[in-house]
Amino acid sequence: MRTHTEFFFFFFFFLVVVWFVCFFGRGFFGKHACLVIHVIIHSQPTLRFLFLSSIIVFFFQGKIFGAPILSLPQLFIPEYGSIPTFLVDVCKYLESHAHTEGLFRKSGSVVRQKLLKAKLDGGDSDLMDALPCDVAGILKQFFRELPEPILPADLQDVLCKAQQLSHDEKTSATILISCLMHERAVSILRYFFNFLQNVSMRSDTNRMNSSNLAVIFAPNLLQTGDSEKISSSTEKKLRVQAAIVQTLIDQASDIGEI
Repeated sequence: MRTHTEFFFFFFFFLVVVWFVCFFGRGFFGKHACLVIHVIIHSQPTLRFLFLSSIIVFFFQGKIFGAPILSLPQLFIPEYGSIPTFLVDVCKYLESHAHTEGLFRKSGSVVRQKLLKAKLDGGDSDLMDALPCDVAGILKQFFRELPEPILPADLQDVLCKAQQLSHDEKTSATILISCLMHERAVSILRYFFNFLQNVSMRSDTNRMNSSNLAVIFAPNLLQTGDSEKISSSTEKKLRVQAAIVQTLIDQASDIGEI
């Protein structure tokens, strides 16, 4: 069964093919477009993954917000693996400001954040002149604007059900489910949740323990049904999603480990 990501890649590739055919008409690519699609669809998963990834990287290079996570430049972190460079830069900056009271809870300037996002999408990664509240704000937007949530949609229901278990069983089940995620996603999640854990360890000054951070990040990391009206059922859903995120923060080093 193909994943949502693969369907997105295939659809995107189809649009690319149409574009080439329109511009090159009866040229080489136009004549052989169907053959190329057939070869990609029926190739080995690894080869298909590499080919489609290269297409995404080519067309989204430079763009950070709203781009597939595979298209982002990567930095190899020995303890974790390949992590998006943007995420590493932002987490390092925010960790140096982890003492800031209300970090992630206090809203920054919408105008400044819009300018900062445009600056980063333009290739300028310097964050030195930015305010912590603005950088924290664009980090939440980064996860919220991913084409697919970093916590896979097809595992969110079972993650929610796991929160109904007793404390120890809930923790074990949540970590076990994380082992079903793609290896690359696991690396990113382990890195990011370790960062949040470090922030929570400064809660005596920033007032942001793992519970508070989970409430803030749950809507950005999971599908929350933004179009739904606030009701007792949606509030309960948000509490369950926050419980998932808090467990992952508290058990960050165990994510993806059996």
